[in-house]
Amino acid sequence: MIKFNQDDAKREGDKIGVSWKTVKFDVSDLRQGMDVEREHGVAGAPKLPSGYKSNQQTDVTNGLDDPTIFARIALAHLYESPYYYKALAEMEKCLDNGVIATCGNHTIIILISIIVILIIVIIYVYVNHIKTNSETTAISNV
Repeated sequence: MIKFNQDDAKREGDKIGVSWKTVKFDVSDLRQGMDVEREHGVAGAPKLPSGYKSNQQTDVTNGLDDPTIFARIALAHLYESPYYYKALAEMEKCLDNGVIATCGNHTIIILISIIVILIIVIIYVYVNHIKTNSETTAISNV
């Protein structure tokens, strides 16, 4: 899978209004987040269970794999904590090893928090996508 580079992250960050001088994270953190958040698109979607033909259930980009959407999702997480993706990487190592209980007392809380945040972000992106499509349809009908 193709990953985002620093220039991609800087461009998308600028596009969505990141104030690089005042935030507590840097371009590499946003780049890492954009790579992670690709799982909500088509190309970076998780492997589907057998019998499933598409990842429409997990794709929040409407098939576009729009880097701006990935940057917005990553930005929301980085505003929550500039260490979000570092903590996520550690937690995923624990999950990959099947050792969630020994990865620290806060791992379960972090996991639940991440799931709740992802649900909120997906709802936000979906609602804004519907709103944008409604406005576009209304304008084209005029």
